[in-house]
Amino acid sequence: MFLSYEQLTTQQLIPIPQLSITNLPVRNGQLDWKGTFRNGKKEGEWVWYWDNGQLEGKGTFRNDKKEGLWKSYDKNGEVNSKYAGFYKNGKKVSD
Repeated sequence: MFLSYEQLTTQQLIPIPQLSITNLPVRNGQLDWKGTFRNGKKEGEWVWYWDNGQLEGKGTFRNDKKEGLWKSYDKNGEVNSKYAGFYKNGKKVSD
């Protein structure tokens, strides 16, 4: 089964067991994000990039919820403290 760009970039993700997506070039040929779905949920390390190729954010998902240290940056590479911090079971618990 092949997934269209629209299917992958909406919140209506198709649950496919063990689907791993690691190179999805979009937005001017730049990598948009990379991560793994397990049983239709985000799992493990995920990384997002701005359309200029700069790192936007990265962190770990456990059972589709943010877990552990998350880093977030604006388009100029400056830390975005609104989203950066430590997460437990999907909730931000500290900066």
